[in-house]
Amino acid sequence: MNEIIQKILFNLERSATAYELYKSGNKYYQALRIYKANQTIYALLVSNTHLWQDINEIMITYLFHLEDWFEQFDEEVRTKKPTLNSHFVFMRFEDSPAYPAGIRETIKSLHPGL
Repeated sequence: MNEIIQKILFNLERSATAYELYKSGNKYYQALRIYKANQTIYALLVSNTHLWQDINEIMITYLFHLEDWFEQFDEEVRTKKPTLNSHFVFMRFEDSPAYPAGIRETIKSLHPGL
């Protein structure tokens, strides 16, 4: 469990750092960094659902947030075919769950020594 949580926390930090860089330029190549980190997080969360039984609600909200984000990203790529330097902006879907504040701390709380 410790290794899985460490991988998730690392990729959450990777995603957050990529997002900070993305905000200054809104370029497709910057969005790709977020996308790749979030795909890794998503795969780790889904393949280890047995670890989240005590925090199902926040995990499901986070998974829905990621799924909506992936769908928007994929649609933008399909329809606009961006180049690496293309302007690329995300808008959360109406009624779509927001990024759950505190997700990192919630996951970290599962293993207090991290």
